Amino acid sequence: MAWHVPGKPNLETVKRNMRHPFVFKAEKSVEAILYIAQNVKQPTFHSISKMMYFADKVHLEKYGRFICGDNYVAMKHGPVPSGTYDILKVARGDGFAPLSALTLVKQAFTVIDKFLVEPLRAVSMGFRVFGQCHQGIRTLTI
Repeated sequence: MAWHVPGKPNLETVKRNMRHPFVFKAEKSVEAILYIAQNVKQPTFHSISKMMYFADKVHLEKYGRFICGDNYVAMKHGPVPSGTYDILKVARGDGFAPLSALTLVKQAFTVIDKFLVEPLRAVSMGFRVFGQCHQGIRTLTI
């Protein structure tokens, strides 16, 4: 018999909710991409992914959730935010997204030189992402 404290969730409930407790929000992801693209020297898919990783790490420690609710995938050069990467691919022209997200992406930024992001508008919300750490991002996450 499992021990259960009244008013507190039991272990099975906690395990079930921890499978993936976050909901991906494409609008927040687009804002994060824009913010990062406007604040790093070379806004590539790689640098944007790494900055999102660090920002989510800090946000998770402070608030208990990721900024955009993204799911991270282990890749050769470090963790990649899956939903954010899909949005970047849509902007590049080789990804798939619902029509509402597609319109949002096309109005926000474009991809030039295959991996370099160029913002088309400014960040619209007071979005704060992990600082000026664009040097050595790859080595910190491998």
